[in-house]
Amino acid sequence: MELIAPKLREAEFFLELLDALEKGGKPLSNLEAPGEEASFLLSAITNAFYSALDQWRKAHPKKDKAYQRFVRDHPEIYGHSKIGGWRNKTVHELHVSTSFEGYKPPPGDQVALAMRPTPKILKEECDESLSLSFAPYFYFEFQGKQLHAVDWCYQHLHVLRTFILETNDY
Repeated sequence: MELIAPKLREAEFFLELLDALEKGGKPLSNLEAPGEEASFLLSAITNAFYSALDQWRKAHPKKDKAYQRFVRDHPEIYGHSKIGGWRNKTVHELHVSTSFEGYKPPPGDQVALAMRPTPKILKEECDESLSLSFAPYFYFEFQGKQLHAVDWCYQHLHVLRTFILETNDY
């Protein structure tokens, strides 16, 4: 149970780096390949999600039905790799990649404006004024749909944290 909170923080850490990579538009490392870096970060994030949930399961052996339901409701991470479970796929079979290229933005009535703090790694490079910028997103595909990697990961972090908090043991 002691590892749940650190694993959630680990997911937040890698997620902030993914957000910075996307917003900054340039590599964070010497790899010089933002798409490759994004896929590595996505792998780290999904591993942290998986590990946090696994730690919760070990701490709550009598709540197996809740665990099974959560896993079933989120097959994109926790499912078998044959149905798209990215964590299993990237650990055991092949690398799950992200991309800027080929992204199709949603229709105008489905655009979501993400109001998140600027990642710390980028704060020195930007002023604090509000500005709208339209930049490419890292996305991945799941069951024929394109998902914005950063938004999807922030949303899942919230869902996972809520699930864990509802047990009153976090």
